[in-house]
Amino acid sequence: MTGLPGRLLYRYGRAPYHKGKRHLLTYFHRLFGPVLVKSDYGPVLACFLTDAEQSLIYENPYNTPIHRIIVERLDEFDLFVDIGAHIGLFSLVCALESGGRIRSIAFEPSPREYRRLLTNIAANGVSSISPIHCALGDGPRFAGFQIAEDHQNTGTNHVVAAQSDGNLDVLLLELDMLAGLGAERAFVKIDTEGYEFSVLRGGTGFLGGLDSGFVLLEYTPQSAARLGYGLDDIVDLLRDAGFGLSRRIPSPNGFQEDILFVKPARAAASP
Repeated sequence: MTGLPGRLLYRYGRAPYHKGKRHLLTYFHRLFGPVLVKSDYGPVLACFLTDAEQSLIYENPYNTPIHRIIVERLDEFDLFVDIGAHIGLFSLVCALESGGRIRSIAFEPSPREYRRLLTNIAANGVSSISPIHCALGDGPRFAGFQIAEDHQNTGTNHVVAAQSDGNLDVLLLELDMLAGLGAERAFVKIDTEGYEFSVLRGGTGFLGGLDSGFVLLEYTPQSAARLGYGLDDIVDLLRDAGFGLSRRIPSPNGFQEDILFVKPARAAASP
């Protein structure tokens, strides 16, 4: 939905909460679908204004620190790898803030979110984002994928241990397939709902081959424990690729944190 109805609904979504607001927004979205609005972070996004996606539109404690980390380092990388891109917020931020200088590769396995990713790339008129409809991990193979029933719970979208456990199959590739691009400076953002360590294991060649770079990942202890790894495993793997832990950002809900790892330029790292 665009035009005046979309702008009015956007303003209503930003207004203070009142009893029945959530139900009213849900009703409007069932009738009209997502609203194409300009996010506080810059890109135009096709979003639902119900609780789950307001963090993509309005500045908030969840996405603002991540946005700041990326924007403050735009001069330090040329490739943005968006793993678990969802509907493309951070890939679009890189494209728009850099004037198209930074090339983004946006991986999104959910067909529903991938469709809106394509919509948002077109709505912002950018040509520097390459969307890829697949998951990353210890591939190449087909994997089971659990997808939420609707846009309200997309934080539960995740690759599952056994293909038969998912409600759809997805193509799962390795990050190392990007090693042939010859990238020297890259920023890798990983938000895969617990599957981050598998993504990193499939990318040691690519990460180790970078001259410098950043890895920003979401770490959830409960999900990590369920999949048999811990933060120390991530730290050790990234240390072998030349990255050191730089910053930890706890989420407002206390269940997970975003962790930034940095690989300094080789010349700067030399004595």
